[in-house]
Amino acid sequence: MPYSANEYLQTWMMHRGAILDLLEKLPDDKGDFAAWEGGMTFTKMVDHLSGATLNLTGMMAGRERVKLEPSASLSSAGSRLGEATQTVQKRISEMTDEGLSTQVFAFGTQMPAYKLIEFLINHDAHHKGQLWLMTRMIGLEPPRFVKVG
Repeated sequence: MPYSANEYLQTWMMHRGAILDLLEKLPDDKGDFAAWEGGMTFTKMVDHLSGATLNLTGMMAGRERVKLEPSASLSSAGSRLGEATQTVQKRISEMTDEGLSTQVFAFGTQMPAYKLIEFLINHDAHHKGQLWLMTRMIGLEPPRFVKVG
């Protein structure tokens, strides 16, 4: 495995921290905004990030998939994302080198657990880009692209 659990966690938090900072700037009344017809709204995307992070790290521990109910508002989705972030931070920080290299079944194949963390990092970066574009589309300036420190 290329990195320690702490290094993976720091890399993921550069993206997740920036997303959490963005959510502090977004007005709740923009939660239903979507960049294109059929696209995810701010609220749905934030809910998606919560579910994906819990499920990806849950796969590493053999947990059952969770299905989250849609949030009633952008602010409630943001609160849920904050809670999911804390849960995932704990899960990753507790992983040992052995746990990171343990084979897990995901996406139809066997892979080491650290590959799911790498996927999680890429997944957050992908949706962060969409959130930044959507934020500009509603006339707001997003925060710095990554959170360092």
